[in-house]
Amino acid sequence: MFQRAGGPNRPPIESEKVADTVFAQYDKNADGMLNQEELSGCPSLQDAMKYNIDKNEDHQLSREELVERLSQWANGRAGVSSFSCRVTKKGKPLAGAQVQLVPE
Repeated sequence: MFQRAGGPNRPPIESEKVADTVFAQYDKNADGMLNQEELSGCPSLQDAMKYNIDKNEDHQLSREELVERLSQWANGRAGVSSFSCRVTKKGKPLAGAQVQLVPE
Protein backbone atom coordinates (compact mmCIF):
# COMPACT_ATOMS: atom_id res chain seq x y z
CA MET A 1 0.00 0.00 0.00
CA PHE A 2 1.05 3.57 -0.70
CA GLN A 3 0.41 6.30 1.79
CA ARG A 4 0.44 10.02 1.37
CA ALA A 5 1.88 12.02 4.21
CA GLY A 6 -1.06 12.73 6.47
CA GLY A 7 -3.43 10.98 4.09
CA PRO A 8 -5.16 7.65 3.67
CA ASN A 9 -3.63 4.57 2.08
CA ARG A 10 -4.27 3.97 -1.58
CA PRO A 11 -4.05 0.59 -3.26
CA PRO A 12 -1.43 -0.09 -5.92
CA ILE A 13 -2.67 0.10 -9.49
CA GLU A 14 -1.79 -2.55 -12.06
CA SER A 15 -2.05 -0.43 -15.19
CA GLU A 16 -2.09 -3.33 -17.64
CA LYS A 17 -4.89 -5.15 -15.80
CA VAL A 18 -6.95 -1.99 -15.41
CA ALA A 19 -6.59 -1.24 -19.14
CA ASP A 20 -7.65 -4.81 -20.00
CA THR A 21 -10.74 -4.42 -17.81
CA VAL A 22 -11.61 -1.04 -19.31
CA PHE A 23 -11.30 -2.31 -22.88
CA ALA A 24 -13.27 -5.48 -22.11
CA GLN A 25 -16.11 -3.35 -20.79
CA TYR A 26 -16.13 -0.36 -23.16
CA ASP A 27 -14.59 -1.45 -26.49
CA LYS A 28 -17.91 -2.60 -27.92
CA ASN A 29 -16.65 -3.14 -31.47
CA ALA A 30 -13.44 -4.85 -30.25
CA ASP A 31 -11.18 -2.79 -32.52
CA GLY A 32 -8.65 -2.04 -29.78
CA MET A 33 -9.63 1.63 -29.63
CA LEU A 34 -12.19 3.53 -27.59
CA ASN A 35 -14.03 5.94 -29.88
CA GLN A 36 -16.18 8.87 -28.77
CA GLU A 37 -19.35 6.76 -28.65
CA GLU A 38 -17.67 4.08 -26.53
CA LEU A 39 -16.10 6.72 -24.27
CA SER A 40 -19.55 8.17 -23.60
CA GLY A 41 -20.12 5.13 -21.38
CA CYS A 42 -17.20 6.18 -19.18
CA PRO A 43 -17.40 9.91 -18.46
CA SER A 44 -14.07 10.08 -16.60
CA LEU A 45 -12.17 8.74 -19.61
CA GLN A 46 -14.16 10.95 -21.95
CA ASP A 47 -13.18 13.91 -19.77
CA ALA A 48 -9.53 12.76 -19.71
CA MET A 49 -9.40 13.19 -23.48
CA LYS A 50 -9.22 16.94 -22.82
CA TYR A 51 -5.95 16.51 -20.90
CA ASN A 52 -3.51 15.04 -23.43
CA ILE A 53 -4.27 11.38 -22.77
CA ASP A 54 -4.89 11.05 -26.54
CA LYS A 55 -1.22 11.35 -27.52
CA ASN A 56 -1.69 11.03 -31.28
CA GLU A 57 -4.79 13.28 -31.29
CA ASP A 58 -6.93 10.84 -33.29
CA HIS A 59 -9.92 11.42 -30.95
CA GLN A 60 -9.76 7.79 -29.84
CA LEU A 61 -8.08 6.13 -26.88
CA SER A 62 -5.76 3.22 -27.46
CA ARG A 63 -4.89 0.66 -24.81
CA GLU A 64 -1.29 1.91 -24.88
CA GLU A 65 -2.39 5.50 -24.25
CA LEU A 66 -4.49 4.35 -21.31
CA VAL A 67 -1.70 2.20 -19.83
CA GLU A 68 0.71 5.13 -20.12
CA ARG A 69 -1.66 7.50 -18.29
CA LEU A 70 -2.50 4.95 -15.59
CA SER A 71 1.19 4.27 -15.04
CA GLN A 72 1.92 7.99 -14.73
CA TRP A 73 -0.86 8.28 -12.17
CA ALA A 74 0.23 5.17 -10.25
CA ASN A 75 3.86 6.30 -10.12
CA GLY A 76 3.04 9.89 -9.24
CA ARG A 77 1.96 11.41 -6.00
CA ALA A 78 -1.74 11.42 -6.84
CA GLY A 79 -3.84 9.43 -4.45
CA VAL A 80 -6.96 9.22 -2.45
CA SER A 81 -8.58 12.54 -1.79
CA SER A 82 -10.69 13.44 1.16
CA PHE A 83 -13.53 15.89 1.25
CA SER A 84 -16.20 17.06 3.61
CA CYS A 85 -19.86 17.21 2.84
CA ARG A 86 -22.62 18.98 4.70
CA VAL A 87 -26.16 17.96 3.79
CA THR A 88 -28.82 20.55 4.40
CA LYS A 89 -32.49 20.98 3.73
CA LYS A 90 -33.86 24.49 3.56
CA GLY A 91 -30.54 25.73 4.97
CA LYS A 92 -30.57 23.50 8.06
CA PRO A 93 -28.50 20.35 8.68
CA LEU A 94 -30.37 17.23 7.64
CA ALA A 95 -30.15 14.75 10.52
CA GLY A 96 -29.42 11.16 9.56
CA ALA A 97 -28.54 11.98 5.95
CA GLN A 98 -26.24 9.48 4.27
CA VAL A 99 -24.01 10.28 1.32
CA GLN A 100 -22.90 7.51 -0.99
CA LEU A 101 -20.24 7.97 -3.67
CA VAL A 102 -20.74 5.63 -6.60
CA PRO A 103 -17.78 4.97 -8.90
CA GLU A 104 -18.31 4.62 -12.64
